[in-house]
Amino acid sequence: MSSRKIKKIITRFPNLECGFFAALLVYCLKVCRHLGITTGKLVWEFISTATGVDNPDANPEIIYFNVGEGEYDQHGKERNRSLCEICSLDLIRETYNFLSGRPWIREIFQLVRDNDVDGLAISSHPFNLRELMTALSYNYQDKPQLVLDWLTLAFCGVFECCKAGVPIKDVFTPEHMVQGVACFAPLQLEWFEELLTEATITVKRHRAWANKAVKIAIDKGKFATINVPDIGDVKVLEVWCDSFKTGSAGRQAGYHIVIQWNKDGHCQIHGGHIKEKLENGSIIKRWIHLGMVAKELRLLEAKFRGRKITPDQDWTKSGNIFFVENKTKIPWYLPEFVTSLYNGTMSSRDIPATVIGKPKLFEAVIQSLPKCKLVVQIDKNKKQILEVITA
Repeated sequence: MSSRKIKKIITRFPNLECGFFAALLVYCLKVCRHLGITTGKLVWEFISTATGVDNPDANPEIIYFNVGEGEYDQHGKERNRSLCEICSLDLIRETYNFLSGRPWIREIFQLVRDNDVDGLAISSHPFNLRELMTALSYNYQDKPQLVLDWLTLAFCGVFECCKAGVPIKDVFTPEHMVQGVACFAPLQLEWFEELLTEATITVKRHRAWANKAVKIAIDKGKFATINVPDIGDVKVLEVWCDSFKTGSAGRQAGYHIVIQWNKDGHCQIHGGHIKEKLENGSIIKRWIHLGMVAKELRLLEAKFRGRKITPDQDWTKSGNIFFVENKTKIPWYLPEFVTSLYNGTMSSRDIPATVIGKPKLFEAVIQSLPKCKLVVQIDKNKKQILEVITA
């Protein structure tokens, strides 16, 4: 049992990992005791993922979870250097194995972990917890505590469902989450259902919004097809839309790379996989490793901003790259799973918008793709990075 007395948890804008962890602390008090959360009311504080933290482990009364690159943040860990292999919940589990003696929680943990590490869906239901959480995060961008409170309650409902024997494929659906919350916290059920209904409406609206924007982009010819070695033709689409379903809508329309421009000038690049069935029946999935795209955009960003850089560093690496002056971050973040690239997200709204012009950025992405590595997975085996040999 920890000798620490944790009073505050500093985290990012809530995601599934945060919600799972918060619910675990509510549902399993033994986890609190083992981590050192034993006195008074626990305070949650939310910071941008772009915020630098000089010494995240200096104060024994504070945990930085899933942000800050401290003890309980997977970002920057050596094990995630080439591909994402751990999540922040893994680091909590190394301190205290919360799965031990709780078989009903194991499958939930695995789905949340797989979503964070490999980007796998937690459920095929169109209004699963991941979708609803994203909708509430969009609607309440200045109220992260409200989103976390709702998410915590949802996970407690999921825990109840699993303990009751509900199949894992169903526990993240609205119907079963409502049933679980009704058992766990009946007095909060009305509030939970109100926000669930609001989130469902928001998801529907964003899907329609994104689909319309994708159609407009296609009609305007904002796409290109590029041949990438060892993967074949890759279709790239450029879309102007603020919907959080834009990447998904572009992939459903048959595009492998979706460049999404927001009205405030920020840009996200969403990657998708190409799936192929081999002669032996195995399924192989290929993604484009966007490290070379990140390198090109980071260098262009520095050039157009007139900022000093360190030329000999690895410009393709995941995480952040810094300008020389004041060690400020170049505003292009490559997550550890390396198949998307972000200039600002809902978790880092304070990142400055790119100064690369739209035509130049599209050109840079197109020119970089043939030089990119591949991320390959056969069936459910561990993903691997493959070098591409060009003539």
